Amino acid sequence: MSEHRWERERAAWVLARAGHRPGARRRGEKLAVVARRNDRYEAGAGDAGFAEVTTRPLLYRVIFREEGAANTAGWALLALIGVMVVAVLAGPALIISRAAYGTWWVMVRKWGRMMPGPYLLIAAVLGAVAWLVLSTTGLEGGVLLAARYVAFQVVGGVAWAAWLVRANGWAAVARKQKQSKQRIAPIVVETEAPAVPVEVDNSSHQERDDEPVGIAPIVIEVETEVGHEPEHKEGA
Repeated sequence: MSEHRWERERAAWVLARAGHRPGARRRGEKLAVVARRNDRYEAGAGDAGFAEVTTRPLLYRVIFREEGAANTAGWALLALIGVMVVAVLAGPALIISRAAYGTWWVMVRKWGRMMPGPYLLIAAVLGAVAWLVLSTTGLEGGVLLAARYVAFQVVGGVAWAAWLVRANGWAAVARKQKQSKQRIAPIVVETEAPAVPVEVDNSSHQERDDEPVGIAPIVIEVETEVGHEPEHKEGA
């Protein structure tokens, strides 16, 4: 079972702000897939056998943006050229960004929720160090160009990791934890002091209980033979 990293909350946050951006919508769908997969694992149902991410990746959208074999081939060629250009100009930076993001992602249970601030701070420090080194060493020619390229990749990669934190919805985790840490006012229940028992004087009742209680006589009429008056009997 994989550990939960607030995928449900992050997916809702990303999808709510995706709008008409397919890339953001795809990231939200992937997070939602992970959240549902974790729920199925907890329920003992295992993984699903069908795809749940409906938004196509970027290359697919670029290549198949127009119908027709000729259009598809032309866009595929342009996509290939674009991938090669990005790999040369920013390939190392993308790798560094994924590595920096993944390191914190793995250690999130120990280090806490991911935030873009530390990445931006590290990128600023690295940028300042790179500028100081390049301006004081007196490098020239190809060596200077290579050093600038390396510095750009490192600084840009760490800064891009900060964007990945934002793009993957970690702001929702920050908001959730902030709400959970809010103090709840204690509930004070005021209790009243017990009432003082009232003493009842039973002396008069006790004296009355000792006295005999008079019972009125009971009169019973008994019918007799004709010509005789009814007899009256008294009973206690």
